[in-house]
Amino acid sequence: MKTRKLFSRIMAAVFAMILVLGMSMTALADSNVTINNTKASGNVTAYKLFDRTEQDLEGGKKAVAYTLSSKYEGFFTQEGKVGYGKTGDALSEAAYNYVAGLDANTLSQFAADMWKWISENNIAADKSVAATANTTTMDDLPAGYYLIFPAGAATLKDEHKSPAILQDVDGTNPVNVTLKSEY
Repeated sequence: MKTRKLFSRIMAAVFAMILVLGMSMTALADSNVTINNTKASGNVTAYKLFDRTEQDLEGGKKAVAYTLSSKYEGFFTQEGKVGYGKTGDALSEAAYNYVAGLDANTLSQFAADMWKWISENNIAADKSVAATANTTTMDDLPAGYYLIFPAGAATLKDEHKSPAILQDVDGTNPVNVTLKSEY
């Protein structure tokens, strides 16, 4: 009798593994991101805060998931931040929900706070390209959710908003962004 229960449990576990392995996870490619209204000085830098994955669902729909990059966990787990005391999926979810819910005013403060933390912790940009006059293109950005700083736009000054950009890069389509402020 015990052997039969054990065999049933093992078969259930094997069946569950087959289902998980059989799920269709979409391999995402890279996208080009074009930033308009840039100045020809310094670099445009991109920091990939979240990895982006997709799963095909029934009816042609897709489920998109974002996982916080381990490089930026320290920012979100500081005391008083949304991820304080959280790890793993709970940390990723709290961080993503916070970032995705930012409006123009809170984005500027988040960008300034994040830039300060990145600088203090010597975090290297995930992508950096020389800025050009009018249009700068970042080729081959892997799918993810990025914080992008145009050259010279890293800090807030005298109540001005930061032109930092939060951009979802899906890995399938080119992205065009136009800066709306002078910096």
